[in-house]
Amino acid sequence: MDRRQFFKSSSLLAVGASATLGVHDSAEAKPFPPPPPLPFQGEKSKLKITKITMVRPVPKRPLPS
Repeated sequence: MDRRQFFKSSSLLAVGASATLGVHDSAEAKPFPPPPPLPFQGEKSKLKITKITMVRPVPKRPLPS
């Protein structure tokens, strides 16, 4: 496990623990209301993908041998 995975898992654990504590405190957990519909939801997008280019990433540090 590297440092990034450790911090991600520990933050998720903290969020999960706080969420479960909130559920136990209340008698009944109510779900969130559905979001209102977006005003532009019915419009068709004018965006169009016209070109895709491959890029070979260059590492900042040399790869370990």
